[in-house]
Amino acid sequence: MKRIALFAAALAAVLFLGKSKDRTDIAKLKPVEVVRVSCIENQVRLETDTQNIGKGNNIREAVADLEKTAAGMIFLDTADFLLIGAGGEGYVLQLKDFLRPGCLICQEYGTEDLQKAAAYLRIHKPDLTLLEYEAGEKTIPILITEEERMELVQT
Repeated sequence: MKRIALFAAALAAVLFLGKSKDRTDIAKLKPVEVVRVSCIENQVRLETDTQNIGKGNNIREAVADLEKTAAGMIFLDTADFLLIGAGGEGYVLQLKDFLRPGCLICQEYGTEDLQKAAAYLRIHKPDLTLLEYEAGEKTIPILITEEERMELVQT
């Protein structure tokens, strides 16, 4: 009888620990490859290739909104590319707390699908990093999308 009670207690402990809130379901992790920053109607807007959107009066609010509304945990520091959308250039340096210094940057025009942009940019990499942008060493490359056709113009 003692063995059965001990076995039941051990089984209950395993089940309890297995459902602990500290564990994260790996399916809920959202690593980001592309982030777009823009400013629409005086609100900062962040969009990701994982189809998440965050809005706020500043970058911190937009990131907090992005994290709050995502169906999982967003990882902006995995982003390889930052697209600067309409009105977004003034917010790029504020993103350095959230993105890696080696994140590649370009201005974008007409890009709707960030997953397609990610596929294109993996092959045609912009030649400007966030660190170089901060130093003001180079001009910003431009990604132009017209009728499903993309072109990266490096100046």
